[in-house]
Amino acid sequence: EEAIFYAEDIPFYDDAQLNVTSTGRNARRLARACPPDDTAAMSLESLDHYFTISTFEEHAEPIAGAGYDVFSATVGHLAVLVATAQRANGYGTFMLARVAEECMFDGLIPQWVLPLGDEIGERMAADVGFVLSGFRTSVTLV
Repeated sequence: EEAIFYAEDIPFYDDAQLNVTSTGRNARRLARACPPDDTAAMSLESLDHYFTISTFEEHAEPIAGAGYDVFSATVGHLAVLVATAQRANGYGTFMLARVAEECMFDGLIPQWVLPLGDEIGERMAADVGFVLSGFRTSVTLV
């Protein structure tokens, strides 16, 4: 079961002095810095639009990434990925706000879907201004 959140207003976030790229190479480097469960559930490169952030140092490793898939030409289904070593530093919330803004600038409604009980994801959603809109239950028939 999952909780579905939507954002109605452009989120506010403090701009960070970070390098933003949209290269597959950095998306793959970030995936290697994350637990396999995270990358199996969400591959940045498989999304319609994605980007990563890193410091401006030469050969800097990606810190986090985010992106979205376009659904029904109106909704941007968001995803956020943060390198294991960079978690609990606010990068996930920063990326959620940043990707929601990008989504809105593309004329889409940002949607953030989380497994029920994902307290960190729920806190991120609240910090960015997302509103709980409903729940989804999926059944797989074999």
